[in-house]
Amino acid sequence: MPSEKKLLIAYNNHFSRKVHEYVKKKKLKPLFLGEHHFLVKANPKIFENETIRPFLIHAQEVKSFTNDKKMRAHIAKHAQQMGNDAHALRAWSVDDAKLSGRDMEVKNGIALEKMGVKMNPTQNHNMWFILRYKKKYYASVKPFSLDEHFFPYKDNKFTEKETITRSGKKLQYLLATLDVNPQNKVIADLGCGSGGWTEALLERGAKHIFAIDKTILDTKLQKNKRVTYIPKKAEDAPKIPQKVDIVVCDINVNPEHARKILFQFIRKNPSANEAIITQKVMGGKDLSLIPRKGILKGKWHVKTATNAWWARREYYLHLIKRK
Repeated sequence: MPSEKKLLIAYNNHFSRKVHEYVKKKKLKPLFLGEHHFLVKANPKIFENETIRPFLIHAQEVKSFTNDKKMRAHIAKHAQQMGNDAHALRAWSVDDAKLSGRDMEVKNGIALEKMGVKMNPTQNHNMWFILRYKKKYYASVKPFSLDEHFFPYKDNKFTEKETITRSGKKLQYLLATLDVNPQNKVIADLGCGSGGWTEALLERGAKHIFAIDKTILDTKLQKNKRVTYIPKKAEDAPKIPQKVDIVVCDINVNPEHARKILFQFIRKNPSANEAIITQKVMGGKDLSLIPRKGILKGKWHVKTATNAWWARREYYLHLIKRK
C-alpha cells in the first residue's frame, strides 16, 4: 500500500465554488485548477484498505501531469474501465440506473463503509478511478457535496449552503463549471420559479436581478432591494429598464423552444452578452436539437456545452455574444 504521507485527490470537473473558497482559506496550493482536474492535498486514510489495491494504475513517466496530452489520454483510456470494474465489484459508489433516491443512498453508503470511507450520506458520489503517477496517488471523484474526509483538517465542516430550491444547487455547480462571474452584473432570470437561481446569483454578488415568471417568487426575495419581480411568463418578458449583462433561463420546455424564448428576450434587451440556458431532453429526438460548440445564432456562439450528471436528460449551454 502507498507509504507517502501526502496524497492527492483529483475532482473530475465536478466541483463547486466552495472548493475554491476552502483552498483559499486554508492557503493550499493546487497542482492544477482547470477543465479536467482539480488537485488538492487529501487524507491518506482513503487508501488504507485492501479493496483499493486492484485499482492502482502505474502511469508512464511524463514531464507534466497537467499539460501533457499523453497523460490525459492515459487517464481517459482507463477511466471507463475502472468505473466498470468498480461498479461490478461494488467497491465504491457509482451510477446505477436501477437505483434512485433513498435506495441509492443506502446502497452507496454500505459500499463505502466497507472501505472505511465515510461520505456525506445525503449525496451520491462517483469514484471512477485511482491513478499512480510519479509515486503519488490520484483519485477521480465527482461529488455534488464534498465531505471533509478528503481533506487533512478534521475541524472543517464542508457542507452545502441551503437554497430555496434544488435548482439553486444546480446553479452553484454551473457557475463554477462554466466559469461565469455574476458579480456586479445586471441579470435577467427567465422562468425564475420560486427563485433558486435568483438566490444563488445574489450570493455570488449580482448587482441586480430581474426575476421573471408567473410562479410566485419567494417572499424573502421579493423584499430584496436587489431583486425586481416581474410576474409574467418567460415568453412575455418585457424590455428591462436597465442594461442587462447576463440572461439565465431554466424552463421546462423542449430545447428549441427554450432557445426561442431566450433570443426573443435578447432581441428586446440587446445589451446582454452572456447567457446560461437549460436544455431539457423530453424525448430521444430532442438530443439532436441541442447545439454543441460553435456558432449558434447570429452573433452568439456556444462557449461550453455540458451535461448534468445529476439528471441524464438535462444539458446546459454557456452562450457568449461574438464581438
